[in-house]
This record gives sequence, C-alpha cells and structure tokens, in this order.
Amino acid sequence: MKTKISLFSVLLLVSIGLIAQTDVTSTYLTNADFEGSYSVYSNPSSDRAIYQPNGWTITYTNGEANDMTSLNSNCTQWNNFSGLQKPTNGGNNVYWIRFRWGANESLTLSQTVNLSAGTYRFSADAFRNETTGNATLSAAGESVAIDSRNTWARYAVVFTLTQATNVTLAYNFTQGGAAAQSRAGVDNFKLEKFDNATTTEYSWSWTDMIANAGFERGTATTNGGAVNAPYGYTMSTNLAGWINAQIITANPSEGANGYEVWAGQITSVDMRQSLSLPMGKYTITGDMRTDNTNNITTQGVYATADGTTYKSPTISNVASTWNSVNGWNNLSKTFYVQADGTVVVGVSSSGDGASSKGFFQVDNLTLTYHGAIAKIAHAMSLDAATAVTAGQWYAVNLSSPGDYRITSSGATTLYYSQSGYESPADVTTNTSINGNKTMTLTAGTLYFRATAASTITISLDVPITGIVNPSFELDDPSGLTEVNN
Repeated sequence: MKTKISLFSVLLLVSIGLIAQTDVTSTYLTNADFEGSYSVYSNPSSDRAIYQPNGWTITYTNGEANDMTSLNSNCTQWNNFSGLQKPTNGGNNVYWIRFRWGANESLTLSQTVNLSAGTYRFSADAFRNETTGNATLSAAGESVAIDSRNTWARYAVVFTLTQATNVTLAYNFTQGGAAAQSRAGVDNFKLEKFDNATTTEYSWSWTDMIANAGFERGTATTNGGAVNAPYGYTMSTNLAGWINAQIITANPSEGANGYEVWAGQITSVDMRQSLSLPMGKYTITGDMRTDNTNNITTQGVYATADGTTYKSPTISNVASTWNSVNGWNNLSKTFYVQADGTVVVGVSSSGDGASSKGFFQVDNLTLTYHGAIAKIAHAMSLDAATAVTAGQWYAVNLSSPGDYRITSSGATTLYYSQSGYESPADVTTNTSINGNKTMTLTAGTLYFRATAASTITISLDVPITGIVNPSFELDDPSGLTEVNN
C-alpha cells in the first residue's frame, strides 16, 4: 500500500476553521538545534573533520581532502566559519559545511522517524553562499531548495501521511563543481503537526519564515541621522534632510520594539525580505501608524509573487495620541503563489520628496498560509468511474480542450476550477449534476469536489479543434464557464 501522498493530500474539506500547530520536535527529533554532543565522523585530512552531531545520520560522498564541517570554536578549522553570522535564534552551535577544491561533494544530515497519520511541517534555518551547487530541506518526498542568498532564512516543507510511516527528515548540501569556497549552514530544525486538518480554508502561521518579524533583534547599525536597516531586511530609500530610520520602543504593538522611517523629505521607502514559499494562498499583515492624517500616503505591507505585487490598503486611523497603542492600524493583503519559488514580502511607502509625508512606524509582521488545491487533490483518471468522497478534492488531467461529459451516480453539486493555485474557499464556480452534464473545459488539470458522495466519470465528448461551442463564453480568467443546460 502506498502510504505517502503528495503535499496536503487527503484533507477533508468541510468548513472554514483554524488549524492548531503542535510542536512535536522534542517527541521525534534528537538534538534538533545541535546544542548536544557531537563526534568526528571522518577526517578528510589530518587537520580537517566531518563532525556528526548526536542523533543525526551523516551521508558523505565524493569527499575531497579540504572538506570540513564545524559546530563551534572547539572544532578544527573554526577560523573558516567564525566570522559568519548565526541565525537570529541560534544557540552556541550551528552546523557549518565548507567545500572548496572538489566537485560534487555531498553531505546529508538526516533522521528517520515513525510518524502517525496526519499533516506535518518540517522547517529549519539555513544559509548558503554557493551559486553552482544546491542545498535542500526534504521530508516524505517533498523538498525545498535553499537559496544562495548569502544570508540566513527559514525554509519549510509540508507533507501528509495517511497512516503511520517511517519518514526521513533531511538536509543536504551538494557542491556543483570546483568553486572558490562554498559554505553552508543549518540550524534549529523543527517538526510540527497540524491538528483538526479537516477544513475548507485552513490558516497556519508561517510568520517564522520572516526574519525579525517583530523587530526584536534590532538593527545592524545604530547611527544617528542614517538609515539603520533592521536585521534580515533589505532597505531601498530615497530620503533627505534629517533622517530617523531606527528602532522605536514607545508603545510597540507587540514585544519591546517597533521600527520607524521618518525624514525631513521622504520620496520612497522599501524594506523587504525574499522568502521561499510553496504554491498556495497567503496573507501578509503588519501594524502601522503615522503622526497625522496629512502624512498618510501609500504606507502598507505588500508581497510580490510570480511578477505580481499585492499591496494592502494604507493607514486610515490616526489616534489623538498618535504614538499610543491605539494608533496602530492592522493592515493586511492576501496573495497567491502560483508555483513554488521566491516571494518578496515587505513594507513600503512614498512621499512628495519635500516633506515628511509617507512617515510610518511598523511592527508585528505576520504571514499566514491558507493552502492550495493542487497540493491536496486526489489523482483521478479520465474515463474511469471513481467513487468520490464528499468534500474532498480530485484532479483530472485533460489533454485537450473540448466538451466533457460528467456522469454522476447521484445528485450532487460540483465546485470546480482549472486554477490549481486557488485556495479551496476561493472556488465558487459550481454546477449541479443529477445523472450527467456536458461542460466545455480547457486543456490542463480540472480540480473539483462534490457536495455529496457519488461515483463520477469524466470523458471527452467532443474535442474542440478550432470552433468553440457558441453556447459558451470562454473569457473567464480560469478558462472555465458553467454550462447552462
């Protein structure tokens, strides 16, 4: 029996709700933060070592005499890593890897654990500076690539098991060829299980993907009259006159810190991070405030995915005491990621270049993940009678556009889409079937769920070879239009 099904599969889709996340790291993983003991796995040469943290399996191939790993200053060749920045929430130890003169060296850290049925999220902080090789975080057939951005970021994969299964949780770093110096680091592995995963729209906090989301770590510099970028953020600004771009501590919306950008003349401000996110629906939120209504311009949070920028509404409320707790506006914007990849999230504002219009303070950025149809659908074959469960999503590959006949053994309503990145709750297009119905569909994947259990067969009735059935309008963005018959 196949026990692992692709990302988010076999979720029952019944009602809108919130899924609780339970941290099960300590139950299943040993030494997840590398603060425990370690030993030498091998010595590529007399003054270099590949270290093995307690609880972890090392797989090391195509080794070269100059390869090395390290965890702290007690390890050999620590000088090759001592100047590198640690993740924001790291302890004393980080697992560092350096490949230099070889080609295609590969090192994997893994643990194999037996997990009960359910949906899990496996995540870690990771760093990589090489552009020719690759690094990945993986579990149960799902993986995410670690970007070569030369800075720390959080990465995660989500997977679903239908029964108790042995799952290998792993991190791999592979050299892509002889390079000047390729270094990678990983730390703070975490395994979470999602409870009550039986909802049409599920809201899972992914805020830990944003570095320094609450600005509690502060800024890299503290120079007066200058732009002091918060840790983890890239800043692009056009400011003049006096400048305050710094941490603030007066009445933050949460924690001890917030952040502000204020200047005598503001033209533009953009503070952002690049995240690696799987396909799906997300919401970015942040708390923002300004000192008076005249300074309200375009302040807001945003995300850029697949070439599209999604920007929140701007500040609407200025409290009588503007920098009080009551002055905060919670701003949010929902956005879609159509394919696994890099997404930019951040805060931006603009001004007139002659005044402080556009000034803002910001705090408490959050990221929420709502899921995606294409990651939760059961595969179904064309022309095959299939017993479908009410509320579950199914996927049928349509090789060509045409009129498709859908036959159902009982009365039901089908909610359907050909936009796989849509969240289940966003699919409102539907049609009632009692016996059979013909629908004009485009080539690609049809995703559907039935409101009642039945046996459903989908077959190509009439291919479209150049003449579109005049009974249908095909100007819907998803390429779908309901048949009225």
